[in-house]
Amino acid sequence: MNTSRRFWLWVFGWLCFPILACNLPISVQSEPTPDLFFTTPVPTVTMFSQTRNLPTSTFLPTYTMPPTPTLPPGFDETFDAGLENWKDLYVLTTRAPGGKLSSRIRQSAGALIFDMQDAETYLYRIHRSVMSPNMVVEAEVSVDGQKDNGFMLVCRVDESLSNWYEARVSGTGAFWILRYDRALKEREKKNPYVQLMSGTGPADVFRVGETNSVRFSCLENRISLQFNGRGEVYSVENGDWRQGTFAGFGVFTYEKLPVTVRFERVLASQP
Repeated sequence: MNTSRRFWLWVFGWLCFPILACNLPISVQSEPTPDLFFTTPVPTVTMFSQTRNLPTSTFLPTYTMPPTPTLPPGFDETFDAGLENWKDLYVLTTRAPGGKLSSRIRQSAGALIFDMQDAETYLYRIHRSVMSPNMVVEAEVSVDGQKDNGFMLVCRVDESLSNWYEARVSGTGAFWILRYDRALKEREKKNPYVQLMSGTGPADVFRVGETNSVRFSCLENRISLQFNGRGEVYSVENGDWRQGTFAGFGVFTYEKLPVTVRFERVLASQP
């Protein structure tokens, strides 16, 4: 046992002797410690909650009608586009049962054409433009077929289509200036059309079978009609109705049919 210990001490001394003799330090090189953590900060993700208000379910959805666009006073209609700015067709008839008309209305080549097949019938188109009661209505219009029938221009029409002044002109140039009052029929069982004046345009002014320019005005108490911008101005004084603010036009038929009325232009203005 002692012999073995001495042997190992001798070996150890022999191995250490050269190092101690040369006085050389022991150099220890250590491997760099790996960086297990990123030096660049990881972006922070912030979680948030967003409150969502789910739509309330109802049996009938609430809908707000958009406001009716306000039209400037007056109009100039050449019938090249739609009729959105006109009120629905207003019909007065004694012959068409239940208002079922055989007549036809169509737009063609920049004109509004009424092909009338119903006797004793009056059709009106009223523009939505609001004007002052002092107004002028004009039209370029022709009548083909049975010329005892014809067309109307109306001014001072009220909102309920119960009152207005009317110039009624046949294809022969005969005319009537009328005051329409629905209350006369509903309350007193009378004819709602009250005639204020009648006459016939001369042949050298009103051109039968051709397009005529017709001007109808309601200015203060004076109700006037003129053909083609020349000749006599047919006027009558009447102040029974001065409140209506709409204008329009229409066609009428009596007994003989058919008739076609063609409007190429209708305009209204405030003087």
